[in-house]
Amino acid sequence: MNRFALLSAFLLILGAVAVPSAHAITMLQPVGISKVDGGHSAPLTPVIDQSGLSIGYTSGVTDLASYLAANPEHLSVPGVSGFFSNFRDPLGTYDLDLGGLFDVSRFVLWNDNDNNAVVGFNLFADDNAGFVSPTLIGAFTADPTLSISPDLMLPDLFSFAPVEASHIRFEITSNNGSGFFHAFGEIAFGREEAVVDVPVPGSLALLGIGGLALLRRRRVC
Repeated sequence: MNRFALLSAFLLILGAVAVPSAHAITMLQPVGISKVDGGHSAPLTPVIDQSGLSIGYTSGVTDLASYLAANPEHLSVPGVSGFFSNFRDPLGTYDLDLGGLFDVSRFVLWNDNDNNAVVGFNLFADDNAGFVSPTLIGAFTADPTLSISPDLMLPDLFSFAPVEASHIRFEITSNNGSGFFHAFGEIAFGREEAVVDVPVPGSLALLGIGGLALLRRRRVC
């Protein structure tokens, strides 16, 4: 095989190599949650199990933007499809296990609808359950008025720069006026995923082959 044939084959292979061209953000469901600043009577798992959502999703598969565009509602029933704190616990801190190390860039909160609702909160990221070296993602303000009816809430979306994490700490810093309780419905995250395009053949390969063809023709002439 001569050098022109070898170069042509190389460029064709180069053109067919898969290259990331964009990013998709999929829904990411935590696999565990724990309260780290005191006890609680109501179970915590209802805030991560999709139990109160009008539309379900598949973690790591469902596109976040498309899912939220459908306005999935959440029916908050404490202990069944939401969480309601103990008495004299107006704030709270929760650690969420993502089930692996992921690049996350979105936080989705279905809130409560009264004075117990979450308003101010901080998010921290770490690659271990002990939060040995947490990174502050940011301070955020939730909208407690995203309700359709007294118990039916719409999602509140928060965006931030992608951060690699296996655990996220959700630290509530203020509620909607209650001095005794705090409450929220459901929590989810957005996971950054690369979308890969496979050119067949790529424009680079076509340009290279065209150039080789012209060069070979000149040499023949």
